Amino acid sequence: MNLKFQLFRQQAHNCFSPGKRSRLVAAVGWALALAMSAGLLDRACAQQPLTEDEYIMKAKADFATKGLTVTHEQEVNMRLQYQRVQGFQSMAPGLASRRSSAEGGAGPSPVIATASSSSSRDDLARLLSLLPAPRPMNTVARKDGFDVDGVRRVDPEGRITRHSANPVTGDFVYVVAGTGGSRVLKRGRGADAPAFTFATVSGQPGGWNVNSVDGQRMEGDTLILSAQGVLVARDSVVFEMVPGQAVRSFSVPNGWSAVPYQRGDVGSTRYLFIERNEGPKTGVAGLVSLFKDAKRLVGTETPDDYQLLNIDTGTRVTLAIDISDKNVVRMSQCRRKNAVMNECRKADSYESLWEASGEPNLSHYYWRAQWMQTAEGPMAIVQQRGATEVRLFDLQTGKEVVAFRRALGIQSVRTALAGDGVISIDARWMFQSHVLKDARALLDGGVDMKGRAAETTVVAGQTEGSEVVTETSPTH
Repeated sequence: MNLKFQLFRQQAHNCFSPGKRSRLVAAVGWALALAMSAGLLDRACAQQPLTEDEYIMKAKADFATKGLTVTHEQEVNMRLQYQRVQGFQSMAPGLASRRSSAEGGAGPSPVIATASSSSSRDDLARLLSLLPAPRPMNTVARKDGFDVDGVRRVDPEGRITRHSANPVTGDFVYVVAGTGGSRVLKRGRGADAPAFTFATVSGQPGGWNVNSVDGQRMEGDTLILSAQGVLVARDSVVFEMVPGQAVRSFSVPNGWSAVPYQRGDVGSTRYLFIERNEGPKTGVAGLVSLFKDAKRLVGTETPDDYQLLNIDTGTRVTLAIDISDKNVVRMSQCRRKNAVMNECRKADSYESLWEASGEPNLSHYYWRAQWMQTAEGPMAIVQQRGATEVRLFDLQTGKEVVAFRRALGIQSVRTALAGDGVISIDARWMFQSHVLKDARALLDGGVDMKGRAAETTVVAGQTEGSEVVTETSPTH
C-alpha cells in the first residue's frame, strides 16, 4: 500500500470511530490524498497529527507486533512520503480559499502556504543523514539511466537523462526528465537506497535555471552534474550547489569554459573538466586551424584542448585531447554507388556522447577522462594522444605515469573498482583484453613521465620486452 495512504489510515485511526474509519479507508484513488490536502483530518481531530518522527516510531512499533523490522530503505521511503503529504497539507488554505471564492463566499484572498527555507534545510539535512554508509561501487553509463553494481538505476518519475557518480563512495546525482519539459535533480547513494529530490531545473543549453528546495537559485549557460550536487557555469564563473550547503562560486581562466559532461566527481576531487574556447573557422583563423589539425594528425603537435582545473586552488593539469574528437558525423542524402559503398551529398558534424547507432562515441572527451578520489589523493585516468595512450595522473603531486601505449591505437578503456577500493583498467585492442590490476599502485611506483611522451608499446605499465616501467614494482 502507498505510504501516503498508510499515513492517512494512521491519522484516521486516531480520530474517528471504527464505523466512520472503515468508510474513510475504503475510499480509493486521489480522494484520500485530496481529503488530506484539504485538512479534513486536522479539523476533525481534537489532537494534532503525528509528527514525522512519531509516524516513523509508530510504523516501527506496528512492524514489531508482526515480528518484522523496518529496513533503512523503508524508513527513507516513509519519511519521503510523509514530507510529500505534509506538502499537500500546506496548500490547504489556498485550496479552501479558491473553493470558497468559486462558491461565492467572502473568504480571504487565495494563499498557498509553502515551507520555510529553514524547514526545507532541516529536511535536506535529515535526508542526507539517512543515506547509507559510503562504499565503493561500479557504475556503467547507459543512454537511458545507468547501472550501479550491475543493478539498473531507473526512476518512476521520468527518464534519467544525465548522471554523475563517485565510484569510491557510491554517491550519485541524476536528472529526471518528466512530461511537459519538467526536470528534477535527485541525490542518492548505493544501488538500493532511494534517491531524493533537492532541486528543479528549467531551461535548455545556453540558459539554465536551478532552484533548490531550500530556496537557493542559480542561473547560467552550462549545466554540470557532480556526484554530490550540481554546478552552473556562465562566462568565466562557475556556481556550485550542494544539498544542505550555501551556493559557492569559482572562476575559470580566460579563454576556457567548463564542459557540461563530467565523468569525474567534482565535489570530492575539486577538479573540473574545462576545454579551450574554439576560435573562428573562417578566413586566416580557419586556415591556421586547418594546419594545426594536420600537424596533430601526423603527430608533430600534441593536442592540448582540455584541462583539469582545481576550482579551489586554480591548479591546472593539461591533457593531450583534441577538441574535434567530440564530434560525430552523420551522413545524409546518400545513394548506393556500388555493392560496398554509398555516396552521400551531405555530412553534418555535431557534438554527441553517442553514435547515431546508439553506441558510445568513444572519441568524445567524456569517455576519454575519468578522475576520482582515492585514499592517496585524487587521480585521473586519461586516454589521450589520439587514443594511442592511457596515462595516469596524480592530481595532488603532478606525477604522470603511462599505463598503456600502442601506436596503432587503443580501441576502448574500461575501469573497475573492487570492494577494497583497488582500481583496475581494462584496455582492449585487436580483440584482446589487457588488464592493469592496480592503477594506483602503478601511479605511486611508476616512472614520472610528465612532459615526456612514451615511444614504445606499453602494456599494463610494462614496455615491449617485459621491462617494467617502475622505480619500485607495484603490488598487484
